[in-house]
Amino acid sequence: MSPILGTFLVLACVFNGVDPQALSLKQFVSIRTVFLFYGPLLCNTVENGSVYASWVELWEKDGFFGSRIGDDHLEQGWGLNDTIFPHEFVVIAQDDGDGWDPEKVYEPYIRVNHNCTSDRSTIIQDFPITLEKGRFDIKTAQYVKGMSLDLTQKARHRRFERKSGFLS
Repeated sequence: MSPILGTFLVLACVFNGVDPQALSLKQFVSIRTVFLFYGPLLCNTVENGSVYASWVELWEKDGFFGSRIGDDHLEQGWGLNDTIFPHEFVVIAQDDGDGWDPEKVYEPYIRVNHNCTSDRSTIIQDFPITLEKGRFDIKTAQYVKGMSLDLTQKARHRRFERKSGFLS
């Protein structure tokens, strides 16, 4: 919520005799979208039994011209089973709208920290998420999708790859 809108709501409450402390943000949120993504993390450069991923997160793209500035790190929980080969992940997250978006659509992507590289260096790699039919409309809904993320196919996702904090 913007500071101006927040100030306006507090003043409106005070002038109308409502205690702003008694209100919760949930009363003003009309959209609640839940995302659940899961599946294997494939890696062809390591041997069975090697740990090659350390975390998985869900983000929502808001940046312009390939920039991540403004992207949203969604409220979420995630799990990673690195005791099996290939590793498996699950991410569950929620969002309450995308701010100003003329297309009214979410653009989620999964970010993985892994060392499934030829020299085993650790990188952060992003994978855009798409639906076979339709799109991730901004509305009260639940989106569930199983997917395989191939960490060894970096070239296909080169636009999103990051090494050592610098865009490549």
